[in-house]
Amino acid sequence: MRITGLTIFTLILLAPIAPGQAIDVNAIGELLEAHFQKPADARRQEAIARHDEPLTREQAANLSKSIWNAWPQSPEAKQVKTEIDNREILVNGESLRFTLENMLEEKPENGYPLFIVMHGGGQTAPQNNDRAWRGIQGRYKVKGKYLCPRAPRDTWDHWHNEYIHAFYHKLIEGMILHEEVDPNKVYVMGYSSGGYGTFQLAPILADRWAA
Repeated sequence: MRITGLTIFTLILLAPIAPGQAIDVNAIGELLEAHFQKPADARRQEAIARHDEPLTREQAANLSKSIWNAWPQSPEAKQVKTEIDNREILVNGESLRFTLENMLEEKPENGYPLFIVMHGGGQTAPQNNDRAWRGIQGRYKVKGKYLCPRAPRDTWDHWHNEYIHAFYHKLIEGMILHEEVDPNKVYVMGYSSGGYGTFQLAPILADRWAA
């Protein structure tokens, strides 16, 4: 799980820790649960004040586990679970539908690899992009979960317009939280314009991809 500096500072604000002090994971877990039940704006306000003491590696590792246990109970995480179950991610009034197939019988220790495979098409009628979407489903054999998103818009730049970034951040987070995906093994690929989208998204969202 990736932890941002803002998250770490929020945790320190909630439960200041002196250097070398042991972390009571249960106590911090309760604080985190209460924290993540609040709306995002309220959580940001709690993070305004800062604590000067850095975390040790062990403290950071323990806090990571606590965050992982508490975050799925947040309103945002519960909402994204509903969207993952419905196979439709919602952002700013638009939707990204997707299919999901598990091609690996046994789950690896750290979770399933995830392969996001983008279809071709672009500036054409919706039914043509729908056909391209259906054609890419199951096209390749991978050792992990095979996810095919349907581009939210029927435009020439449907995979590399900036609006797609928010969809992918939410989609990947949901797959990690609710589909047992290994966050260090998320891959992106595509066919035709989906391949062009791959070239665009790979460097822009580089921290999301294994390859």
